Amino acid sequence: MPRSSRPLSDGFCRFVPFVALLGALLASPAESRVVAKHTAEMAGLERAWFTQAALDPATQETVGAQLSGDSLYVLTSAGVLQAFDAETGATRWSTRLGSGGSTVVLGPTVSRVTVKDADGADTTLVRCAVTIGSTLHVLREVERGVESEMAIEASGSPASAPVLGDDYVYVPAVSGRLLAYPLNQERGVPYIIASPGQLEASPVVGDGRVIWSTVRGEIYAAPVGKGGAIYRFEAGEPLAASPMLVDGMLYVAGVDGVIHALEADRGRPAWRATVGGSVHKPIVVAGGVAFIQTAAPAIWAYDAATGEHLWTVEGLSDFVSATDKRVYTVTPDGAVGVLDVATGRPVASWPAVGALTPIANTQNDRLYFVSAEGLIQCFHEAGLASPWRHDGAAEPNDEVPPAADEPVTTTDEPADFVEGPADEPAEEPADAEPAGNPFDPFAPAGGGDDAPADTDDPFADFE
Repeated sequence: MPRSSRPLSDGFCRFVPFVALLGALLASPAESRVVAKHTAEMAGLERAWFTQAALDPATQETVGAQLSGDSLYVLTSAGVLQAFDAETGATRWSTRLGSGGSTVVLGPTVSRVTVKDADGADTTLVRCAVTIGSTLHVLREVERGVESEMAIEASGSPASAPVLGDDYVYVPAVSGRLLAYPLNQERGVPYIIASPGQLEASPVVGDGRVIWSTVRGEIYAAPVGKGGAIYRFEAGEPLAASPMLVDGMLYVAGVDGVIHALEADRGRPAWRATVGGSVHKPIVVAGGVAFIQTAAPAIWAYDAATGEHLWTVEGLSDFVSATDKRVYTVTPDGAVGVLDVATGRPVASWPAVGALTPIANTQNDRLYFVSAEGLIQCFHEAGLASPWRHDGAAEPNDEVPPAADEPVTTTDEPADFVEGPADEPAEEPADAEPAGNPFDPFAPAGGGDDAPADTDDPFADFE
C-alpha cells in the first residue's frame, strides 16, 4: 500500500519562505534578486510572479528544478520537494524526504503517464523521483497533494538523477551500471543494464527505449524491460550531458563542439555539425530549432530536422524559452536578450541584474529563473496572459484586461502583474555568419542614454 508522505508543518512552510525571501531581497548585487518591474518592461516582458522555495539560504540551496505540465517542481539540498503552480507561483504541495543531513540529493525528475481510472476514463498519473543519499524515492501526486509510491535503498550509489519511464525508474550508479526498478510493485527488484565505460549522465526514456551515454563518448539504447543494448553509436569524444530525445530524433553534443543528430530507433546519423567552442550543457530543442549553448559563451541555432545552421549570437550563455517568433536568452551576468528566432537578430533586452539561473522551458513561452538561494521568478511576454505553447494547445491571447493601479498581494501569494502588448519584431533575412556580441554592453531596448536605469533599492518596486 502507498505510504502517505509527511507534509511540512504549516509553521515551517510560512516562516522559512518569508525569512528566505527577505534574505534574497537584501542580497548583494552579485547574488540573485527580484528583478524590478520596469527592468522587465525594457525587454517587453511582465513579471508574472515571484516566490521563495522553503529553505534556509544560509545553509541550504536548490539542487534541481523541472517544469512539467502546469507545475514547477523544486528540490532543495535538505530534501524538501515542492510543487508550484507554474502560472501563479502558488504552492501546491511540499514534502520533506530523508533526514535533511549532508547526503547527496539528486533530482527531481517528473513523468506524466495517461492511465485509465476506475471508470475507464483517461487520467494523467504524475510521478516524481529523487534520490537522497542511496535511497530512491518515487512519489505520486494525488488529489490532496502527494504520497509515497516507493522508498528503497538502491543497489549502488547514484551517480546522477533518477529517470522515470512508464513502467520503470532508472538509477545510474557510480559503478557504471544502470539500475531499472519496476514501478507498481510493492518490492522493487531491479534488473541491471551494463555497458563498457562509466555512465556519463542521466539516461533518457522514450519510444520504448532507454538511451544512455558513457564517459568514452558512446551512446547505447536498450528496449525497456530488457538488459541488452540494441545499438551503439560512437561519438569519438566525451559527451557534454544527457542526450535530448525529441520526436524520434536523438541529439547529443561532444565537449569539443561536435553535434550529432541520430534516428533514435536505430542510432543512424541524420546530420552532424561543429560549433566554435566547447559544449558542457545539453542541447535544447524547441519549436523545431536545436539550440547549442557553448562555453564561449554563445548560442548556436540549427534546424532540428535538417541541421541547417540558422544563426550564432555571442555573449549569451543559456536558452530560457521561445515562441514561434522570439527566443529568450540570458547572459552570464543576468542580462536577458530577446532574439528573432528565425534570424537571431536582437529585438529587446534588459541590463545585467545579477545571477539568473534559468530552467530551459521547451513547453511554452514562460521564462523561469530559480536561484541557489531558492528565489523563483516567472516572466512572460507582455500581453500573453495565457501561455503560448509549442504543441499548439493554446494560442497567444492578444486581448488583455487593463492592469490595476497596484498589484494585489497577500502574505502567502506572489503578485500578478499584467501590462500592455509588446511590439512584434520586424522580419529580416537569415544570416548564417556569427552575429558577434550585440549584448556587450547590454543596452535597454531602443537604446538611448536617458533610458531608465535599474534601481539599487530592491524594495522600490513594491511601493
